[in-house]
Amino acid sequence: MDVTVQTGDGWLGLDGTHSFLYLELIGENGKRSGESNVAKGGHYEDFASGKTDHYVVAFKDVGPIRQLKIRLQENPSGSYFDGWTYKKITINNGDKTYTFGGRDVESDGTVTVNAS
Repeated sequence: MDVTVQTGDGWLGLDGTHSFLYLELIGENGKRSGESNVAKGGHYEDFASGKTDHYVVAFKDVGPIRQLKIRLQENPSGSYFDGWTYKKITINNGDKTYTFGGRDVESDGTVTVNAS
């Protein structure tokens, strides 16, 4: 599936992260795709403040997507207190595009958001 991640561009440009990002789709009746690693973070330019990144990610089919679980895993080569703020994540499965509004995610944290 095509995944677009738009990182926030807030105060002092501190919205970006060097953490690893994992996503899991949740469909009707709680059917789950299992986690997929989206990108490596670290010294790469993924998830930089104000940046939009595009990925092709393999997910198991869950039918219509109802929620997205987002998990950050601290990267040992990243910075301390490496949380992340994203503006929007969109997932296009070819038939439909799902949008997930922005949130803050703590370092080594997990959030689950509803599709809009």
